Amino acid sequence: MKGATHLSAGIITGMIFTAATQQSEGLSATMIATCGIMALFPDIDKPSSTIGRRVPFFSIPASIAGHRTIFHAPTPYIALYLFLLFQFPSCFYWATAGLLGILSHLFLDMLNPAGIPLLFPFTTKRYRIAGFRSGGFADWVIGITMLSIIAIKIWM
Repeated sequence: MKGATHLSAGIITGMIFTAATQQSEGLSATMIATCGIMALFPDIDKPSSTIGRRVPFFSIPASIAGHRTIFHAPTPYIALYLFLLFQFPSCFYWATAGLLGILSHLFLDMLNPAGIPLLFPFTTKRYRIAGFRSGGFADWVIGITMLSIIAIKIWM
């Protein structure tokens, strides 16, 4: 999926999370932004991606791992999430917002024919649930639909 689609999915995920946890308006805005930004993070391993172009000092070294390898596997993110919760229990909402943004990205990439290494590092087999190509018709429809939902929610 394209960066805009991932960003939109992260924002919607953040909106749902903050509504479900009944966060204050100010906190909701920053958590929604966190979710949206973190929805871009797995593509840090691709220097030409939306996030990769903005942080090449991190993206270029991360690209050594290869696209859709460790940065597209949920296991390292879940391990980091659990570590953060264990070490810093007060960061629950922030860590959860970040993880949900990342998971929204991984879910969308499972709609791509390339899939994601869902059980990495235990296996490198990639899993997918659809065959929508990045930048293809379905990507545009999903992205425009999510942007429309965001616009309607902001307007209401």
